[in-house]
Amino acid sequence: LEIFHRAAAHQKTSDNLGVIPDPIVGDVINFIDSARPITSVLGPRPLPAATWHRPLVTQGTSIAVQGSAGAAADEKAELVSQKMTITRLNANAVSYGGYVNVSRQDIDFSSPQIMDTIINDLAARYAIQTETAVGTALDASTATPVVHGATAATIRSALWSAASTIYTATRGIGRLVLALAPDKLATFGPLFAPIVGVAASGEGLSAGDFSSGLVGTISGIPVYMSAGLASTKVFLFSTSAMEVYEQRVGTLQAVEPSVLGVQVAYAGYFTPLLIVNNGIIELTAT
Repeated sequence: LEIFHRAAAHQKTSDNLGVIPDPIVGDVINFIDSARPITSVLGPRPLPAATWHRPLVTQGTSIAVQGSAGAAADEKAELVSQKMTITRLNANAVSYGGYVNVSRQDIDFSSPQIMDTIINDLAARYAIQTETAVGTALDASTATPVVHGATAATIRSALWSAASTIYTATRGIGRLVLALAPDKLATFGPLFAPIVGVAASGEGLSAGDFSSGLVGTISGIPVYMSAGLASTKVFLFSTSAMEVYEQRVGTLQAVEPSVLGVQVAYAGYFTPLLIVNNGIIELTAT
């Protein structure tokens, strides 16, 4: 009984923190989407200089039946004649970048390695900003938007109507792409579930394809979700209606011996170029 009632000393982890390990498991968790679906679809072109120009035909030559120029139709009647006019679109390199000043101690003693984490984050932020620039350029089109209702039928009708306008502007050059802001998945997704039926419009949209990028098709048009688009924005466009130019500078580093520091930067030049307004049509809900 004396042993049973004896007061025992209770040992807890708080009493011996010196021998309790503090493990760091796995890579750093960073919720950031660095995908550039619209930029990838358009295909970045090499950036040629600080300023460059793209020639654009605004009036072509003409062909017609002999004699339609005003004279009577005959072997020696005057042919129609029309000159070709070519204007040029102007583009300028736009610089994007950011930097962080990291202490040498942080670099030497961090695990996972802090420098790699910072560089990866800078590169991801660069991707976000450049994809947003493409979304802003799409929104700069002055083409008349096409309105759709809250049903699959009205959306299909709007897509075909917009496709008609785009063909008139581009003569079928390029590929049609539908780009959605993330919040528009709630509108389009349930209406075009990937279920084969009488009213099927393609393979449909899949909620399982949660990340940015291709999420399915509607009426044969590939549908891409991009976080670079502003809220509620939906665009049907031809890949010939816009071009993107890019030259990545990448990572730059400079050592600061006086303060035991390292400055690390990430940068690049990126420019979207709108070719033809009516090749980009916004779809707006009633």
